[in-house]
Amino acid sequence: INGRRITGVQFENGDVATPYEQIPIQTQLANCQRYYQTYGRPNTMIWSGDVTSGEAYYMSWQNIVPMRADPTGTIINNNSNNAFDDSQILYQAVNGSAFTTRVLCTAIATAARGYYEFSLLLDAEL
Repeated sequence: INGRRITGVQFENGDVATPYEQIPIQTQLANCQRYYQTYGRPNTMIWSGDVTSGEAYYMSWQNIVPMRADPTGTIINNNSNNAFDDSQILYQAVNGSAFTTRVLCTAIATAARGYYEFSLLLDAEL
């Protein structure tokens, strides 16, 4: 508004005001990450190594923060060399997957230096 800034505002329901609550940005980010996390945007999550046709190769990791519920996973921006079918790069739910994420792909050929890469969106909305 003409060079002026308004900060530190807290909106509330009802007739009674409560003390102002200032939440650190790290806490706000962690709260958001309980609902939504992204990995590898774009194409930076990479698995590589020697592969045998018909064998499944996976990578797993701990989520940034535990999610509020088991998330749904969506693979996007997937790519691979001729050892993998990039349409078969899959997110796999793990028991307690609110804490752990796993992505796998089955090799379609035997090769040295096979790889697949992808981006992953995790969503734990209601």
